[in-house]
Amino acid sequence: MEPIDIVIPYVNSNDPNWLYYYGIYRPERKPNSRFRETNTLKYQLRSIEKNLPWIRNVILVLAFDTQIPDWIDPHSEKLRIVYHKDFIPNNLLPTFNSGVIIPFVNRIPDLANHFIISNDDIIFTAPNKEYRYFAKHKAVNYIRTLTEDYKLQDNGLFNHIKYNSVKYFNEFVNSGKMIKYADWHLAQPYIKSDWDEVWTQFGKTLSKTMVGSKFRVSKNINEWMFYYISAYKGNTIHAPIDHKGYMLVTDDINYDDIQNLIDANHPCICLNDGIRTKTAWWNTIDGILHDLFPEKSHFEK
Repeated sequence: MEPIDIVIPYVNSNDPNWLYYYGIYRPERKPNSRFRETNTLKYQLRSIEKNLPWIRNVILVLAFDTQIPDWIDPHSEKLRIVYHKDFIPNNLLPTFNSGVIIPFVNRIPDLANHFIISNDDIIFTAPNKEYRYFAKHKAVNYIRTLTEDYKLQDNGLFNHIKYNSVKYFNEFVNSGKMIKYADWHLAQPYIKSDWDEVWTQFGKTLSKTMVGSKFRVSKNINEWMFYYISAYKGNTIHAPIDHKGYMLVTDDINYDDIQNLIDANHPCICLNDGIRTKTAWWNTIDGILHDLFPEKSHFEK
C-alpha cells in the first residue's frame, strides 16, 4: 500500500493575528459559523490516531503560525504543519476562502500521491481500513450519477459554487452534457497526480475563479470538481454509498442523535456547524467526544 496523508484545513478564529487580517478585508462583518472554533480538531486527531493508525502524516493547513492551538505538540512525529504561503501563490494571500485554499493542496511540499482531505468537523468514530479510501492504486468513491441535465437550483452562494464545479468538470472532460454527481461533505480520498493533470491542462481557467476573492464568491469552485473528473475518467473505484459515513448539521440534532450515530459504527461522522447552533450545545458535543476519546493523542502536549 502506498503511503497516505490526511490534509486538514484549520482556522482558529480566536487568534488575534487572524482576526486582525480578517478585519482588514471584512471590517463590516464578524466571523460567522464557518470560522467558529468548536474544539473538534483535538478529538479528530485522537480519532485518527486510534482509528486510522496507517496514516503517514497529518498535514495541518494554517494561515499563520499564530493559528497553532496551544495544546498541539508541533514536533509530533506524524504531524506536519503547513502554511498557506508554502503552497498558495502570494498574490492570493492572505485568504479566508476555502475555494482558494483547497484547489492548491496538490502543491503542498512532499504530499503523498494518495491523500485524504478532511475538515476538522469530521470524527472517525470507528476503525477505518486503508481500502475504504484507496484500492488498486485508485481512490475509492461513494458517489453516483444523479442527473445528466444539471441546472443551477437557486441563486444561493454555495449553489453557485457547486454549479461552477459541475460546469468546469463537464467542460474539462468534454462530456457535451451537464452531468452531476452526488456530493458528500466527508473525508474524501484523492490522487495527487490527477490534480496535477487538471492544473496542467486547465490552470489558467481555475486561477481566474480565485483572483480577488478573499472570501467565498459566486465565481469560485470547490474540490468536488476534482473527484468528478477522476470518477468520470475511471480513475476511482465505486463503493456502496452506505459505507461512506454520516453528516449532520448541528442545528438539527440532539444528544441522542449523536449517540445513536456513534453506536451505529459509522466509519466517520461530520458535525457540520449550523448558523443557529449555540455555544452551549457545542459544550455538550465536546463532552460526548471527550467520553468517546478521553485519552490524549501523540499530537498533543
